[in-house]
Amino acid sequence: LSDNEMLKEQIHSSKEELELLSVKGKDHIRTLETNNDDLTNDSKLLRKQVQLLKEKADFLENRNNENTVEMKSQKMQTDNESLRQEVFFFRREHALLEKINAQNAILEKDLNHILSLQVSNTEMVHDLSEKRRSQNDFLEIEMNDILNCNKLLLHQVKCVKEDLELSNEK
Repeated sequence: LSDNEMLKEQIHSSKEELELLSVKGKDHIRTLETNNDDLTNDSKLLRKQVQLLKEKADFLENRNNENTVEMKSQKMQTDNESLRQEVFFFRREHALLEKINAQNAILEKDLNHILSLQVSNTEMVHDLSEKRRSQNDFLEIEMNDILNCNKLLLHQVKCVKEDLELSNEK
């Protein structure tokens, strides 16, 4: 075989290989295009899913914020109610303390009056005791005088009786 024929055969064989490679390349390109289309569709789906997830996350974050605000509002209402009750009890206790203070002031005034009466009564009792003592002393002196007078009278009666008896005997 001549070089020419060999070259022809190589060219022919190369053409067949080239055609085969071309077919394979075209198949590979179609496969790549299909894969690219699939990837593009998958990418679009993933973008949509990401968008949906982002919207869901935003919704959940907004809902969470609303719930947080609502919970804070409820907590504030609860705190306000507790504070209202504390203020009510404080005012009631304050009113009771003022009432007790007023009663204590009245009791203190009454106690001071009683103490002054007690001092006055003690002075009166002391004065009365002194008067009684002096009256008792006076009465004792009077009684002693009366006793002495009685003794004297008795003696005089005896004397008169003796005189009478003597005179009767005569």
